[in-house]
Amino acid sequence: MAEDLIDFSVPLGPVSVSINGLLRKLFVRKAQSPSDIVAERFLVLFGAHGVAVSQIPRLLPQVGLDHLNSRDSLLGALTNDVLDETGKLFGVEREWLDGVSDRLYASRTIYKRPVNLFRDLATLKRDDDWFPVRVLYCTNELNAADNRSQPLVLLLAERIAEFGDEEIMKYRVYSDTWDWSYGPARVQLKAMARLAFLALDCPVPLYRVGSGIMDRIMDGKAVPRSYLTGSPLTNPSLEDFALTVEESGQAKECEELPTVLQYIRETKLDEAAARTVSQQKGEDS
Repeated sequence: MAEDLIDFSVPLGPVSVSINGLLRKLFVRKAQSPSDIVAERFLVLFGAHGVAVSQIPRLLPQVGLDHLNSRDSLLGALTNDVLDETGKLFGVEREWLDGVSDRLYASRTIYKRPVNLFRDLATLKRDDDWFPVRVLYCTNELNAADNRSQPLVLLLAERIAEFGDEEIMKYRVYSDTWDWSYGPARVQLKAMARLAFLALDCPVPLYRVGSGIMDRIMDGKAVPRSYLTGSPLTNPSLEDFALTVEESGQAKECEELPTVLQYIRETKLDEAAARTVSQQKGEDS
């Protein structure tokens, strides 16, 4: 069933009913063939991103409502071009859609390469409510003085559509094993968060999740949407750990800020952030 293919067990309201109902109708009465797995993953992928069955044609006009009435009609609509476009739409690997891999997202790393975060940000379309960088963590709180493991996952979220009040996002998940208790990783995270906030005017919200969920997302095996819940204006946000008390009323761990600023100077990360701003302004004009 769908829950075995993707982390789709979290209730998604009417979207969950829509997708799961269609899956039961089309597939549970017959033994699954390889083509059935492709069709099932296609449907589950839309549901996991908050897209109801009836909304699929709004994102993929090649797949009409008539294609969603039967197993055979859906299979006939899933051409190579449609599957390629679906993968690009949500930023997932074609191999996952083909049923030959359990990893949705390509492996991306930016540890010791912080400039790559800003290169990725430069490719995103800026909108009015811009929270492209998001962080998952699973401890009670982030604390540089605590030597126990404090893992985090960094990801990018990009709006691709808006259906009423529902935002449809695509994600890029970084597979680096970040640990707040490890100084070099923590300083890099703080530097990136500081510049994302000050140069690009984008806060970096923190979302607390279970360790098992975080591992699945870091491994590229779950869509993050269901776990990025609530307001993106979190308290604290990641940038609060890299700002002065004058810059943030929620400033934390200010004693490490000189090390963070030195890291920015040595890596010339501020120049990378400035280039990102310049590229985005060029796109807007």
